[in-house]
Amino acid sequence: MQDIRLLLIRKMNCCSMKRNYPLQWLEDIIFFYEFQSAEISHENNKQGKSHPGIEPILAEAEIEIAAIRASIQSHVFKAAATKKSSKRLVKYYYNSLTYYMNILFDKCEDPENNTPELLELSALLLDKLEALINFLRSNYSSLIGSDQKVPKFYLQRCKVKIQDSIKVLRLRLRSIKSEHSKNVCTIVLDSMEEFVRIKKHPYQVTFNCVKYRIDLLQKIMRLHSLETCVDRDEYPLDKLLIYMNFNSRTYVSYLTKCIIDTVNSSADQIGTLYMHFKIIKQLQSKPSLIYNPTFHSLPDLLEKWFLNEIKYRRKFIGGNEDTTALKREEIQKKVANTPKTKVTVQLSSDQIALFLRAADEMRILSARSMTEVFRTIVPHLATPNRESLSYQGVRIQSYNPEDVDKEIIVTALQKMIEKIKDY
Repeated sequence: MQDIRLLLIRKMNCCSMKRNYPLQWLEDIIFFYEFQSAEISHENNKQGKSHPGIEPILAEAEIEIAAIRASIQSHVFKAAATKKSSKRLVKYYYNSLTYYMNILFDKCEDPENNTPELLELSALLLDKLEALINFLRSNYSSLIGSDQKVPKFYLQRCKVKIQDSIKVLRLRLRSIKSEHSKNVCTIVLDSMEEFVRIKKHPYQVTFNCVKYRIDLLQKIMRLHSLETCVDRDEYPLDKLLIYMNFNSRTYVSYLTKCIIDTVNSSADQIGTLYMHFKIIKQLQSKPSLIYNPTFHSLPDLLEKWFLNEIKYRRKFIGGNEDTTALKREEIQKKVANTPKTKVTVQLSSDQIALFLRAADEMRILSARSMTEVFRTIVPHLATPNRESLSYQGVRIQSYNPEDVDKEIIVTALQKMIEKIKDY
């Protein structure tokens, strides 16, 4: 019986001269080797034959990977290559390699239904493809972006790293005296453990998603003290979570409950609310960082909560007017932040969301954060079907664009380009 490796290498060499699909060799390895070698490997095991090795296949893979690297570098550095075509090429390779890496990873995770040879080959190929993925990310990160899906192989490694950090912080949690710090730290660690535990996430796990969790845990571990001291205004965990925009629903609920408890026990409830509002507003959050990108940012959630709480208590409870930390005109303006005159845009709210997101990411519009862009612009816009737009709602729509909305925006921009050329 002819060795399957020779058949595979001949097939790869034959295809390499005529194929248009540059990753055909990888597909040959995964599918041809899987379905053809399983029966042969079992037959060899029955006859007591030894496996002649997989070095020839790996050597061929090395050649193909080197060719891909050279092809990408050559295209990107060509004078005629546009940024758009370079981005399309790099993302094509990244997404395709991620797809095949996920297939190989699934094989490694299923030893009962795969032969030892296939498991060994899958593991070795994963290492080689990971090196190619790292090459793409280290050299062309601006073309790929951080919102790309993470390969399962990489995600598993990151989850192990996250779990190790959780174990360290769980041990440190035992020595914390402040009840508030214990509760906050527990909320963070529980959310991280849930992320590690879930096998199939209900959302796309991106590099930003994984990096955020690793960075947050490392920053918590680097804090000199996790203790809360109200008298000295020391809230190390809360300040870090606000800076990192940890917009977990559980944390927001817990934080607002703590503020409510403090306010209710105060003789001047409205004055205490204003004081906490001022403290929260003075804390900085880092733009581009967010725990849950499909939910409102933490500063926005807290600001809206404070304004509603102040409005309610002023109306039904009353308070000392001299204790306000913010001017009444400013509060009223923020509560009723709807402009009287608006510009009607001949686009839907989904299409407006796409346009503003792209303008922010390309730095055509420059603000403290993308949320700030939406908050400043959207209240002044209307659509043919809607007079009033919520900037939070429009911002959320920008994360899940429909293909038809993309096409409409691209068409509108192309018409604008042609118009500008005629000026």
